[in-house]
Amino acid sequence: MLPEPDRAAPFPTPLQALLYGLAAAAMRGLMTGLLATPEGVRPGSLGMATILAFGAILFLVAPRLAPPPGWTLGFRPAPRLAWLAVLLLVPSLLWISEFDNLVKEFLPAPPEGQELQRVSGPLVALEWLLLLCVINPLGEEVLFRGLFQPGFVRAWGRWGILASAGLYAASSVLVFGPSSLGFAFAFGGTLAIVRECSGSILPGVGLHGLFGVVSFVALEGGWGIPGFDDPSAAHTPVEWLVFAGLFVAAGFWLCRAASRQVLTEPLALDDEPDR
Repeated sequence: MLPEPDRAAPFPTPLQALLYGLAAAAMRGLMTGLLATPEGVRPGSLGMATILAFGAILFLVAPRLAPPPGWTLGFRPAPRLAWLAVLLLVPSLLWISEFDNLVKEFLPAPPEGQELQRVSGPLVALEWLLLLCVINPLGEEVLFRGLFQPGFVRAWGRWGILASAGLYAASSVLVFGPSSLGFAFAFGGTLAIVRECSGSILPGVGLHGLFGVVSFVALEGGWGIPGFDDPSAAHTPVEWLVFAGLFVAAGFWLCRAASRQVLTEPLALDDEPDR
């Protein structure tokens, strides 16, 4: 039985977040291997492993969360500006991908057979959609940005955002290998900024889900963008990055504006949100 939480030291501390985060990643990696088929790792196997591993961690920590637990995990109203920022930040996936391209030049290639199966029929396509647009957005945002990130930010301020991105990247390396480091760090960092600026995990869940839609289309080269989903080029052309950067800059500016409207306490029944 878990001990009663120490109200003088909010749970989780950075060390606890690190340990729980790495444990969740190790469990997900182990379960993914156990659920793999002879043809390789299916997206459905990874999705099921994510549900089981992350669900187990949340079950263990639930008694120690400060009440109300939903509020503590970040299920809070978000400023309207944060939702508008989400739409503008979707093109940031191009910048995340290009950062990944640069980092991969210094990292070893993944071993053969480690990659997830490509879309090879309606069932695998459905598995990809559920993984990218439902399971990962909900599971990863609740665990990494909802449960773990606040402890880092309480301890280290804005540097806690980098710590959150680092933990997310480390957890990805445990499952997908070193080649995922650049993508996971930039991906997690972007979502960590949205979480911190909005005061809620809900915009991050939305942005993560939209990233999933874009990634699903990219699986079979549906966008045709060099260096992104067109493997004929090692890097994305500058004009694509500049175009995407205009939207991203506007999105982060709205994030900063939204941070001034964040709720810090749950609303009482007779309260009216000042939005």
